[in-house]
Amino acid sequence: MKKLILLLFIGISTLTYATNVNEKDSISKKVSIEKPTKENDNPVLFCYYQTEMSKFVFVNYFLFQIQDGRLKGIVSSAAQTMSEYYLDGEFKDGVFSGKQYQIGCFEDCSGADQKIKMQLNDKNFVVPEELKSFFDVVPVFKGKNFISISRETELRAEPSFNSSIFYSSDDQLDAEIIEIGPYEKINDTYDVWYKVKINNSSAWVFGGLCSLCIGDN
Repeated sequence: MKKLILLLFIGISTLTYATNVNEKDSISKKVSIEKPTKENDNPVLFCYYQTEMSKFVFVNYFLFQIQDGRLKGIVSSAAQTMSEYYLDGEFKDGVFSGKQYQIGCFEDCSGADQKIKMQLNDKNFVVPEELKSFFDVVPVFKGKNFISISRETELRAEPSFNSSIFYSSDDQLDAEIIEIGPYEKINDTYDVWYKVKINNSSAWVFGGLCSLCIGDN
């Protein structure tokens, strides 16, 4: 009789434990479903471009990222020569205060202090005086951004060559930029890391291995 009571007690305890575990699993699953994905945490990007065909091929593009009161930006001007700059600093009340670094330079790129008034929206962009080129009369259009990635380029899980390889392209591909990352020197060249969409996921690629493009398609 004692053995029977003991077995009944063990059975009830086991059933109670299993029920509690299943309830915890169910709650855990519900919580994990409700958590926002990393895609929803991506910063807001603004893309603009200027184009004009003349005796020189000309294009300007501007890619700005806003997140938590901080602005990161890529400003490029191409006429007789190509110039690219990286902006990083505070953005408050329509004023950027921070550093401007040159992309693709081989020497010291410690950065210059910049304070720029700018208005960012989904319709148009008035080029600030500090960013104007000698083609400043050309209209600015809202564009789409993408980066052209060469074949066999390795994309990383994090913005570092020490990070694991997430994806390696067999062919050249164009990917949408969803985040501007850190600026750093790799193999004697200063450039920027970009987070891009790849096969319904995302990965990081170093700008020195790619070509950034902004346009209407």
